[in-house]
Amino acid sequence: MTPERCAGPSHRAGRPCGLPAVAHGLCEAHYQQSRRRGELRPLREGPPLVSVPGLALRLPQDVAAWLEASAERQGVTVSEVARAALAAAARKASP
Repeated sequence: MTPERCAGPSHRAGRPCGLPAVAHGLCEAHYQQSRRRGELRPLREGPPLVSVPGLALRLPQDVAAWLEASAERQGVTVSEVARAALAAAARKASP
């Protein structure tokens, strides 16, 4: 069985997003957009993302609350905020 793909809009004219669907035929980011704004827009283009097998985060409550509040304020997903925070920490730690 083929996994369901997101039907949300993409930057590619006339083509759907195509990311794996998680709820209501939408990917995580488009589903969050629909919950927050009710309006679906193409996702921001960025560098290709890489999945890290076995990576799951258990966070202290205050960190999780900060991520959720930051995501809500910025109108993006919690994953996007976490990705940006990890990338900034990695840049800062690199010589």
